[in-house]
Amino acid sequence: MSDDLEHEYVPQMRHFQSFFLRYRDQPVRLSILQSHFGLLRVLPTDTRPIGAETALQMSEWLHANGDPHAFAWLASELDMGAGDGIVYYLRAHDSLESALEEFSRLASMLLPDGRFAWVTDGARLRIELAPARQATRLGARLRYEAVVTWFIRMLNYVAGTTLPIERIAIMPHEGADPEVLANYLGVTPTIGCDAFVLEYPAEVLKIHLPAASAVLRKAIRPIYDQRLALKHRAHGIVSRVAGWIAKHDNLSEVSLDSAASALSIGASTLRRQLAEQGCKFSALLAARRAQQAMNAIIGSDEKMESLAQRLGYADRNTFERAFRERFDVTPALCRRAARELLSARRLGNWSTPQHWPRHSPQLTRLRQLVADGASDKAAALELFAQDPVPPLRVLAYCAEPLHGAREATVLDTAMLAVIPAGTLVTLVDACMPGAANARSVSVGEVEGAWRCGFLASQAVRLLAEHLAPSDGPTLALLAFAHNLGDLALPAKAGCVVEGIDCTWLLLATWHVPPELLRQLRSRHAPTRPAAEALALAIEWAAAAASGEGSAPRDEIEARITARAGRDMRASLASLIPSGAALREPC
Repeated sequence: MSDDLEHEYVPQMRHFQSFFLRYRDQPVRLSILQSHFGLLRVLPTDTRPIGAETALQMSEWLHANGDPHAFAWLASELDMGAGDGIVYYLRAHDSLESALEEFSRLASMLLPDGRFAWVTDGARLRIELAPARQATRLGARLRYEAVVTWFIRMLNYVAGTTLPIERIAIMPHEGADPEVLANYLGVTPTIGCDAFVLEYPAEVLKIHLPAASAVLRKAIRPIYDQRLALKHRAHGIVSRVAGWIAKHDNLSEVSLDSAASALSIGASTLRRQLAEQGCKFSALLAARRAQQAMNAIIGSDEKMESLAQRLGYADRNTFERAFRERFDVTPALCRRAARELLSARRLGNWSTPQHWPRHSPQLTRLRQLVADGASDKAAALELFAQDPVPPLRVLAYCAEPLHGAREATVLDTAMLAVIPAGTLVTLVDACMPGAANARSVSVGEVEGAWRCGFLASQAVRLLAEHLAPSDGPTLALLAFAHNLGDLALPAKAGCVVEGIDCTWLLLATWHVPPELLRQLRSRHAPTRPAAEALALAIEWAAAAASGEGSAPRDEIEARITARAGRDMRASLASLIPSGAALREPC
């Protein structure tokens, strides 16, 4: 998923408590952090999560409002106990070298959204940290600026002394101030690198750690071994391979042999283990290619020949054929639609739900339910059904190769049961809408759009019973979601480019399963019963909600009854409160 849902780390509210001190004389800023980002006062022992996407957006908001290094400062204030004891475990090693080796072994668990490596040439120790996903996103860079701040402090604490840093280089971002960062990092950094780099004299590796304890290591290591084993089981060979592939921007360098080498597995063994999980390496690579292709087609002007080469296709024709087979549209049409409908906005965060208004009457309840553990999956599923965005985001998450590559088109309790609780919180947090305003979409229009979508979803269920019985739940979700693009891009509401509208682009940017995109596009030129049911339901809901009299609705209902029987008119009328039209516009 492009904008936010690729996080596996789950920050905790207790680690943000220092902001109450930092902003104690800025009540407006503190109020926004509490009301918009959910910042709460909690005890140091309270481990309730805060969504990863919420944390990233908080850092971006603070950056935009004059505090670009707020998260680096926050990391400089964290207790060394923050991190569930990892610092004390590393201190128990004999040398800094052995502590770094152990951190590297656990890096996939400690920094699941990033990459960590260290190397020495005998004279210098070089450590690199960087976000592995969304590396160009401001929030990801600000997060790893904070990670580096914490990591330097952690090394000093483990070594029992301030280690001599020879050089620090950081990933650039607008507003980065080397002098401010020097207060947190200990050295003025160089800005302008593709990773966060720390360099020390190599002799620091031989430093004997003052708290070294074989007994303590022996007691604690099984705890981390168990956590690592659980992670590997939760992220089996399919997810491990998918995660490795995801770290490559240039997929021409990716192959079964290179993956096997990186994972310390023989190529034939890797092929067999994937087959045992019902998967092929080529399928995982194809899924990643599709994601990168869609991101580049919608969000960049990269030439098709260059894109095909970067994705590892033999030539442009091979790439275009693979894209068309997966999405049922050509890359050229997709890009033309993005340019016409999105214009300059396609390069921004237009697709992030927090950036546009939406009515969601049960989202706060859903967020609370998942934050409390959501043991009742059936109750959670009922709340998910009250807003099309959360189920679509969850379906997109599950369709990721990294998360099992389950390309389902309907959310169910079984899918919710396998998603970690913290991840579910992050997914729901990423669905929180922005505020309505008179310059874009009014409150009435936002509420009306929700009612129109909800009405369309109910109508299509009735129609599907006659025209496409097996597609009912999928069509209901798409009917509910059909006008989301109009809320994200109100200036282009109703515009369609050869079957592609703003909602199609929105869902494509989220990387929902391709079948959803195919069905959504088909409604604009319906040739199959499922597409016809979807188109009729949406048209009927718009007429029923318009408040323009009964004539338009009567005309649509005549077409519906011709296809689904005379009883459909009464069934549809029963969906409208008191038999009257909804007054809010679609």
